[in-house]
Amino acid sequence: ARSPLSLKYSIPPNVVSIEQLWLFDQSQAEIQRHSDLNRREVDALKQFIELFSDSSGIGMNVSADKLQYCFDILFNEDCRQNKRVLKASGSTLFWDLALDVYNRTASDLPFIQFFYQWRSRIIPLIRIFSYEMPRAGMFYSITAGHAGVAGVVAKLQRRRPLMLTEHGLYPRERRHDMWELSWMRMVGKDEYEKYVLFNTREHWLRYFDRLSFIAYFYSDVITTLFSKYLEIQVQLGADRSRCHTIANGMGLKLLGLRSNSAPWQGFESGKIFRVASIGRVTPIKDIKCLINAITIARRKQPNIRCDIYGPLDQEQAYVESCLLLIKNAGQEKYIKLVGKMPITDILPCTDLLCLTSLSEGQPMVILEAALAGIPVVTSDVGGCRDLVEGDSSEDRDLGPNGLLTPMVDPEQTAEAILKIAENPKLWSEFSNIGMQRATLYYDERRTVNEYFDLFKICLDM
Repeated sequence: ARSPLSLKYSIPPNVVSIEQLWLFDQSQAEIQRHSDLNRREVDALKQFIELFSDSSGIGMNVSADKLQYCFDILFNEDCRQNKRVLKASGSTLFWDLALDVYNRTASDLPFIQFFYQWRSRIIPLIRIFSYEMPRAGMFYSITAGHAGVAGVVAKLQRRRPLMLTEHGLYPRERRHDMWELSWMRMVGKDEYEKYVLFNTREHWLRYFDRLSFIAYFYSDVITTLFSKYLEIQVQLGADRSRCHTIANGMGLKLLGLRSNSAPWQGFESGKIFRVASIGRVTPIKDIKCLINAITIARRKQPNIRCDIYGPLDQEQAYVESCLLLIKNAGQEKYIKLVGKMPITDILPCTDLLCLTSLSEGQPMVILEAALAGIPVVTSDVGGCRDLVEGDSSEDRDLGPNGLLTPMVDPEQTAEAILKIAENPKLWSEFSNIGMQRATLYYDERRTVNEYFDLFKICLDM
């Protein structure tokens, strides 16, 4: 077994224990060449595998009765303690089951490639279902996917309610991940290789959808950040009557952090207009779009500068390509990849926050900027529109605190930056509205109270 990972954060005093469940940590003691499962257990294992291997729609073959049957036969307390299914996962029985799935659903793909990827999907599920979950009054998962399935297993084992929260939607995020994988790229591949890659990707995407569907299916309470995501959860199988939206919330310590100093006076004053982007430097944040937008905007207003804050160690190749783009554009003095800095050091010297992300949930950084009195330019993705233009009718009546732009559009992003930078009156209007919106609708006390209400509902079930 692996050693526990070291923790990155300080643990609050009300956390009584932390357990780490490794999805791929299988010792030789857990593997038997010959399975000792009886006929009834083999039938249940076939049905269990079918639940997660079916190549048809998201919810196909998923029912409470079917999963409960598999759980009762395969993952009851005796089977968990003796690791009967885990041991069978290295047996000739498991090999035969893999051949059956291959012949029915993927016979046009290379078998070796299919087998190891199929095994990489099934083994983690067997490990999760075989795990002895702690006892609790309720269970709470902060994402669907494998963590959501772990919540389902805890619910089935302990017969207590499950609450699920999604800030980013698991199937959508996995789709972005799949598109970013270098070995999944079609460039330079022949037609058969493209066919294999496409079908391999589809198998994985259906699997991710299935994990989310099962988490939705069994969750007693489901929350997300805003109504657009709630509708997607319902489309993916969530019961609307169990779904709630709870926005991100913040303390008010950042209130007026930028607006307390002199407001933006315009370029006539000879000052520098400072644009900031705050977030990890990765492809999904599309930092290259921002670099191109700043380059375009500076052709008209050379006193624009841009500082890009956030971790530089997550996608090293992408960071290097961004630096090369800055160099080739001749913007090395004016666009900087700064790295990580405390938000309280960034906001006081920032005139505009600009995000060009391809995907977002409900970015805290927009709330932080709004609370500090900083206007926002952001791509129209995820919950960004709600944060900039308002969610409810009363919220929208305040007016916008920034501008929205299409994804991957440096020209319109540059236009939006210039519109605010060249209009100090508009800057002040956006600044004031942002502070109002953040304090009225995104106070963390409101968020905490809404979660507490749902926790009470679950604990009373």
